[in-house]
Amino acid sequence: MSLFITACDQKEEISTGSLEIVFKGTFGNEPLYMFGRSYDYRGDAAVKWQLFQFFLSDLELLGSGNAVKPHMLSAIESVSFGDIQSEEEALEGYALRFNDIETGTYSGLQFGLGVAPELNATQPSDYTPSEPLAQVSSYWEAASSYIYTKIEGNADLDNDGQFGEDEEKLTYHLGASELFQKRTLPVTIDIRENSTTSIVVNVDLLKALENTAEGTFIDFRQTPRDHHKNPDVYNFVITQLRESAISIGN
Repeated sequence: MSLFITACDQKEEISTGSLEIVFKGTFGNEPLYMFGRSYDYRGDAAVKWQLFQFFLSDLELLGSGNAVKPHMLSAIESVSFGDIQSEEEALEGYALRFNDIETGTYSGLQFGLGVAPELNATQPSDYTPSEPLAQVSSYWEAASSYIYTKIEGNADLDNDGQFGEDEEKLTYHLGASELFQKRTLPVTIDIRENSTTSIVVNVDLLKALENTAEGTFIDFRQTPRDHHKNPDVYNFVITQLRESAISIGN
């Protein structure tokens, strides 16, 4: 009997490792950081960014056939570049770490951009202060919805090099359950026992604001602000962010 119990215990042991996902923000080919740097936009304007953040729901590693099963990493995470305020910090990136992942080779990373509908039906008071959805500033009480993404900055539209209070304030606070969709990033991820695997995910804010293939873009002069009121703006930005701006890096 003793030998049988020991054998069962050994059989149930699962080797695990950890995964670090490093989100690195860019604006085109330039490292993205807040406040300290101006970025050219479409040749006739410049912008200094102050905030860029978004939620990811149902963050999951995809399995590889029958060999490795999918692994759910997290129901909800917040990715914010708000505290990244130097080039050094931008190159280092914003990291999320996940432990206790069964070892093996996974075939991709899947996530939903924004807050999944079942979670979007909750509110900040349902969570402890350390949880992502406890952020009161990322919730619209009147709309009973979380804000999927925040993009804020100051634009210099007359090219005088000034970004003060007299210049254009950019504010895009967007999100609603009908916009929630999942995205899959194919990538081979090897989780090894007692070690940490690191992957880089690039987030290009410029690609969230323009589609060069179609020649469409967010015009700061026409629509400097949107709080999920203009479908042409929020559908464009959310779709671009999900489908074009986020990619696997090196």
